[in-house]
Amino acid sequence: MRLLLILTPVLILASCVFADAGFLRSIVQNPIPVSSSPTSIEMISEDVLIEIYPGGAVEITAAFLFTNTGTADTVIMYFPLTLRTIFHGPYLPLYNVTDPLSSPSVTVNGSPAEVRPLIGNTWTPWFDDYTWDEVREAVHTMRETEPDTGEVYFYIADDFSWDTYDIYKWLDEWSSDYTVLKDLVVVINSLNACWTVPFSEGDSVLVEFSMEYSMSSEYESPYCTMVYPLYTGASWAGPIGEGRITVAPCGGLRFADFDSWYSISMPDARSVINMTYEPLEAISGADGFELTELADISGTYLDSVLIWEFTDFEPAVSPTHWEYFYFTPDNPDGRFHSGAVSLEDTTDWSSSIRIDILDPLWVE
Repeated sequence: MRLLLILTPVLILASCVFADAGFLRSIVQNPIPVSSSPTSIEMISEDVLIEIYPGGAVEITAAFLFTNTGTADTVIMYFPLTLRTIFHGPYLPLYNVTDPLSSPSVTVNGSPAEVRPLIGNTWTPWFDDYTWDEVREAVHTMRETEPDTGEVYFYIADDFSWDTYDIYKWLDEWSSDYTVLKDLVVVINSLNACWTVPFSEGDSVLVEFSMEYSMSSEYESPYCTMVYPLYTGASWAGPIGEGRITVAPCGGLRFADFDSWYSISMPDARSVINMTYEPLEAISGADGFELTELADISGTYLDSVLIWEFTDFEPAVSPTHWEYFYFTPDNPDGRFHSGAVSLEDTTDWSSSIRIDILDPLWVE
C-alpha cells in the first residue's frame, strides 16, 4: 500500500485547538483501525488521564496496550479531530492544518510516530462527477477497491500544501481551474489524525497519544462540557481487557467545580480523594513505557479525581456507519451524526463519559 511508504517516524509536539464554535470540539476518543476488515489486534489495556483546567482547557494523555493474535500486520490507527456538521455550512473549515500534524503527539513503544492528517468522506458516486480511479490518482486512499454507495472512506491528500490551504480562493477559481482534488475538498466530512503501527506475530505494542484541546461550551455560558467516547468494541478484536479513565481538576480548578458527570452504556464513576497517580500495571510493564508521558506523570499527587474502571468491556456502539457523536448546548441529551443527521434513538448510544464544569474564570 502506498500510504505505508510515506508514514515515517518523526517527533510531533502537542497543541491543537480548533477555532470553531466551542461545543463542537470534544470528540477525542480511543484509537480506531482505518480498515473495516476484521482484525486480529486486541486492546489488552487502556489508561487515560484527562486533566481539566480553568477555562475548559484539557490535557489528555492516553496509553493503549495492544496484542496481535494473528500474523504480522501493519495497522493504521486514527481518531477524529474535527468533523462536518450543520454548524459548519457547505464545507469543513480546515485552517492551520500542517502535514505532518503538530498534534497529537504519538509514540509507539516509546518511539515518536509521524501523525498525518487523514480525510474522511462518504462515497456518493451518483452525486460526484469523478470516478474512483480518478480519486485514487489524486489522493492516497486507504483502500484500492471502490467503496459501496454511502460507505465512509479515508485518504491522505498530500498533493497540496496544508499550510497555504484557502478554500475561498479555490471557490473563486472553480470554473477556470477545476481538479478532482478541489471537488473532494468541498465534500470533506472529517479531519482525523492517523499513524501506522507495525505488529509482529504475537507482538504486544504500547501506543500513547497526548494532546491539548478545549471543552465544549455554549456561547456566553459559564458551563463547559467534555465527552470521551469509546469506540473500541466495534473495531478491535474482542473486548477491552481492562480500562481506566481518570479525570482530574488541575491548575486551580476544584472538584467542587465539577457540576455533573455521568456515563452512557458503561460503568459509573467513583470519586477518589488524595490519590497518587500510578499507571496500570500492564501499561507500566510494557516495552518503552519509560519513554512515555505517563511515565513522567507517574507518582503525581492528585487531591481529588473521578475514575471510570472496567474489565472485559465491550463498548456499546451505534448501529449507524459513523461513530462521532457528541452533545450540543441546544440539545444536551442529543447527538449528531457526522452527516448532520439528528439521531433521536438513545438506546444504542456508543459508550461514553460526560463531564460538566462550572468554569471559575466565568464566575469570579
